[in-house]
Amino acid sequence: MATFDAKAYKSNVLRPFSKGEGAEQLREVLAEMTRDPKSEAYTRLDLNALFAVPTPAEASELKAWRASIVPTLNKAKGLPAAMRIKQLLESIEKTGVELDDPSFWAEMQARRQSYIHATLSEKIGQLGVEYPLGIITLEELVSRLETVGITGVTEGSVRKVASDNDLQIVAELTLPTEGVPKSIRTPWQRVMQHAEYRSILDVLLIHRPNDARDVACIDALKTPGGPIGIVDVEKALKKNEQGRDTDALQSAQKLLVAIKNSCRNDAEIAHVVLTTVVDAAEKQLNRGKPKMAVRDHLAASGFTRNDAARIVAAVGAQPSSSSESSMSLAQVRQFLSEGELAQAARTLTAVSSSDDEQADRTELHTEINRLKALKKTALDSYHFAAAKKDYVAALVAINEAITIDQGDETLVTRRDSLPPSAPRSFAARVTDAGVTLSWAQEADTTITYTVIRGRGHAPTSPTDGVVVASQTTESSLTDESAPIAEVTYAIFATRDGSMFSDVVHTTVSVLPAPESLRSTTDLTTVQLSWTCPSAAAGVIVTQQKPDGSTSDHEISHGSTLRVSGLTTGAKYRFLVRAVYLLDGGRQLSEPASTTVTPRGRARGVRDLDVVDNAGLQATWTEIVGYDVELWSFAPLTMLPEGELVNRAKLVQLGGTRTELLPGATSAKARLAPFDGFARIVPLTIVDEGCIVGYSVIAGTAQPATQIATEAFGDDLRISWKWPDDDCIMELSWQADGTRRTRRVTQARYRKDGGVTIVGGVTSASDLGIGTVVRFDDDESVLAWTPIPWEAATTAKSARYDLKIHKSLMGKVACSITAVSETTGHSIPARVVLKRGSVKPWDADDGHVVGSIDLDFTTGTSSEHEIEIGKEKSPFWVCVFSLDDSELIPPATRAMKG
Repeated sequence: MATFDAKAYKSNVLRPFSKGEGAEQLREVLAEMTRDPKSEAYTRLDLNALFAVPTPAEASELKAWRASIVPTLNKAKGLPAAMRIKQLLESIEKTGVELDDPSFWAEMQARRQSYIHATLSEKIGQLGVEYPLGIITLEELVSRLETVGITGVTEGSVRKVASDNDLQIVAELTLPTEGVPKSIRTPWQRVMQHAEYRSILDVLLIHRPNDARDVACIDALKTPGGPIGIVDVEKALKKNEQGRDTDALQSAQKLLVAIKNSCRNDAEIAHVVLTTVVDAAEKQLNRGKPKMAVRDHLAASGFTRNDAARIVAAVGAQPSSSSESSMSLAQVRQFLSEGELAQAARTLTAVSSSDDEQADRTELHTEINRLKALKKTALDSYHFAAAKKDYVAALVAINEAITIDQGDETLVTRRDSLPPSAPRSFAARVTDAGVTLSWAQEADTTITYTVIRGRGHAPTSPTDGVVVASQTTESSLTDESAPIAEVTYAIFATRDGSMFSDVVHTTVSVLPAPESLRSTTDLTTVQLSWTCPSAAAGVIVTQQKPDGSTSDHEISHGSTLRVSGLTTGAKYRFLVRAVYLLDGGRQLSEPASTTVTPRGRARGVRDLDVVDNAGLQATWTEIVGYDVELWSFAPLTMLPEGELVNRAKLVQLGGTRTELLPGATSAKARLAPFDGFARIVPLTIVDEGCIVGYSVIAGTAQPATQIATEAFGDDLRISWKWPDDDCIMELSWQADGTRRTRRVTQARYRKDGGVTIVGGVTSASDLGIGTVVRFDDDESVLAWTPIPWEAATTAKSARYDLKIHKSLMGKVACSITAVSETTGHSIPARVVLKRGSVKPWDADDGHVVGSIDLDFTTGTSSEHEIEIGKEKSPFWVCVFSLDDSELIPPATRAMKG
């Protein structure tokens, strides 16, 4: 056992048992043991707690305890409990009990539990007589049990035994302080004047009357079939509108409208119901009705017996509000602040006041008379305006009177008898569902609307035509049965269903338009189809061309039209109107319309090319009839090529439309400069979204610089200065009609001392070099730079032989035979004659005697005859090439004549 704590013992035992219930129990037990020394009345006490002896305890520990507690009790003579506990200790020992024996304390625990269980039901049964409503809070019950020595019992045991004795343990109920809300008080009081309604439940649950029983209203507003809330208010309103029009139904309707306008959620509706129940209980108790009778009345009205009992108990615990003793001048002021003028006047008359309160009484009397005068002035204005049928002014006046005296129910009756102002903004619109009617709804929630349909005339009263809606509280509705004709609608407003406002009209032509207009196109044709209303005699299709001109197609049979000869890619608009043959002649409906663009099948761009040519320039093959947009994405973005996607998905992937420079066409565009690299994606724009084309990587890369070309025999060697980045370069050239490429790394470049194209001196042309940019498995060649180089052509050559002839008449001629080792070429040449002994050196050194073309295109030899005329020796005849071709002359003697 722990060491005995004298200080804690004084705080926890001696002081609490020195007064109150603990002291009284000690006194009673000691009195019994004094009268009968053999009495075991001490078993009713919790001796372990009273003597600070825990269980279990050893004999040695009990001896130490005995030696500690007695001095503590002796020193605490100033506390009454100390002397009584010491007396109890001595009395127990006189009965022969050994307090040093552990078995005594163990037995005491068992005996106490037996006592508690044996007497708990008896004590609770005795207490139940004092609570005829059958309810009690747990705190109050535990406190009452302590007075009869029942302590240390678990909450579960107390609840079970109480329930077995028909005593329900409930939470303490805090009643609403503000009472029934002002906006609902008057309509609720009117409802309760009708015998049809036992409580507010009969109004809220008018659409499900079988659920208006066993309704909980304190912790939550619910029936055995489910909760009650805003949805029930809406359904009750609709159900109420379907009933036979009676005063009781009208009162219920006004109450439901007031609840709908005042309550924003289910919790506020539950609060309204609780305040009405509390108000009903207060009124019955104030009339002297027994509490149990009031409880039974509330239960019969639909509320659970338990909630009814809790409310009656809570209300009964309050002082009566109707007794004269509770009346005061302050209450008069309260009535005035709440607009209860008549109640304030009656209370002031009933209240007696002292001389000190006479000034306040006079002030209140003056204020009441002032308000009565204002009320009379408002009523006079009301009567004057109503006589002139100025119902707007009359309504303002009567509302002012109601504000002054809210307790005067005759004022509300007068207000409700006024016809409202004519509805505003009444309009009709033909829709697929019928004719939709709408109007401005007034703030006055008591106003309802009646809509009448007339054909051939304008309705003048709420019964002059077909009733479309009767006393609805909505601000719009749809007439699904409107005939095909010119129809006039009338609307009337009312508060009581008997006095109606002035009529307002609106006229509309009910001519349904064709529905389900669809179109399909190819390059030059459009096919239209539609569904024609059954009452229509046909349709007229108006075609609006791109230049604004129109043409009509009248279709009397069928529901399709094919139009050909259209321009691919141009936009055309088609309007389809139904034709109706009415008494007043032929009339057309509003059009159903569609815009179409003739074009072929949409596909994605497959050949986008972006090159850096003084800026990024993109080219692709035009998709006839469709626009193509270029979008930019991060280089590693993967898109579903060839598939249809929407723009939202593209934006989600981080795409943006690429900014283009002015001058873009349907297949070419220049991209605005941007930093770094991007994946450029061509998107074919269709009605359903975009078709993704094949993309390329574009951007600004460092180019090769200081490019040099050098011929080594027939081979061509190319060198350059590498960019700063560690990259791969790609060479490209044309050879024998084929485009060839070669990828070069810096390591290979350094090893080979450049790049060599074998035979490139004569075979390579259209050379260029670009920087390879790679992103994962995708790569592009950027920063393309042309390499200036023209392939050298093979030198043309031929050998010629020349023979000079002289005739008997002295005329000179020569025969030239040229031979080439190759074919497929020709050599332009000039035959030169020079007089004298010096041989000519070129084609301009002498007299030209002939220009010939040594033709080797199909053969290896070419022969020519030249007539020179009379010449005297000595002279020379030579043949010279007029281009870079080489002509090998014959022996010198052959050229001398």
